[in-house]
Amino acid sequence: MKRSCYACLISFVFVGLVSCGGSPINSAHTPVVATKDSAKVLELLPKGKSIGLEKTNVPAEVIVETINGNTFDLALVKTIAYGRDVVLSGWAVDLSSRQCASGVDVVIDGKPYNASKYGLERSDVARYQKHDAFKNSGFQFTIPAGGLSYGFHEIIVRVLSTDGKRCGDGRKISVRIE
Repeated sequence: MKRSCYACLISFVFVGLVSCGGSPINSAHTPVVATKDSAKVLELLPKGKSIGLEKTNVPAEVIVETINGNTFDLALVKTIAYGRDVVLSGWAVDLSSRQCASGVDVVIDGKPYNASKYGLERSDVARYQKHDAFKNSGFQFTIPAGGLSYGFHEIIVRVLSTDGKRCGDGRKISVRIE
């Protein structure tokens, strides 16, 4: 079975969290099938705080700045060697409250995991946005080595509203593990 993979801009600003389709990168991609080993690794990650929350278009701003410490071409699928950690970092805020979000989940192939490192200092964001409340809006999330099987995967940054009652999905990030 064939399917289209979509790559949206990785470093992006988006208001009104709505999923973005993007454009097909390569329609010859095959669906990802998780191995038992990769599934076991992901089971060790904290479950997402967004499970059971109302999914809405939470007005938010999200920037995913790096994967594994490197910026990358925004329109391409990010290729990562199998057996390496996959580390996403960036920042996210809830614009409806003009505050930091209550948290960030990272959705990997449809399953949410909690980005327990949310609230990292980002004084550069507060300066850029001219709003001191955004000072602790940084996040970092690590998918442990072996957590993603060979092939293509979709990752979405999900922002939790300041009150923790709603959430919204960001754009899809496509990665290929080889």
